[in-house]
Amino acid sequence: MEQVPSVKSSRDLRRAESNMSFVSSITADGEGYDPDDPRITGMLKEHRMSPLPTHQNGESFILLLTEALMKFGAPSHRIESQLLSVAALLSIKLQVIHVPGITLLSFSKHLKESSAVNIQIVKSSTKIDLGRLYDVHSTYKRVVHYEQSAKDAYSELKSLLKRDPIFRPSSRRVLLRCGFMVALVGREKEPSIL
Repeated sequence: MEQVPSVKSSRDLRRAESNMSFVSSITADGEGYDPDDPRITGMLKEHRMSPLPTHQNGESFILLLTEALMKFGAPSHRIESQLLSVAALLSIKLQVIHVPGITLLSFSKHLKESSAVNIQIVKSSTKIDLGRLYDVHSTYKRVVHYEQSAKDAYSELKSLLKRDPIFRPSSRRVLLRCGFMVALVGREKEPSIL
């Protein structure tokens, strides 16, 4: 008589599917296999190429990163998570509250006798500039992956904030009008549904 397999919970099935996708990514000849993979060794690799900044340099980089992300139109749901991940990697204790237009940052530095908390408010108007937002994100990535120090990234962000936009406001208006005209011409040529 054949035994019926027991029904596993959905949590066990998800875990099994996840492990299967990892196993299926490794081919029979070992291609795709990384012997230093933390899922195999259980230990994280050491990637640190640039030294950790001082607390003051780290705080100033995070403040400038906040301003740049807000100014160039980063999505609101990503700002908090990006700032917290940078702070964790720079070994800075940080709490963030972001509402559109304003971000509250609370840096805490625990001393022997007492705790000192530094609260900063960053207020910035938002104008979407995807080119400069990409540059900000590239700088953020290099700091997170320890390819660039926070001090160098601070000066890079400072120059990025001072840089003029590629298109002047008058040329943006012309491009916007051209876009509307193309959209209207395309709409007139559509066949009527009714």
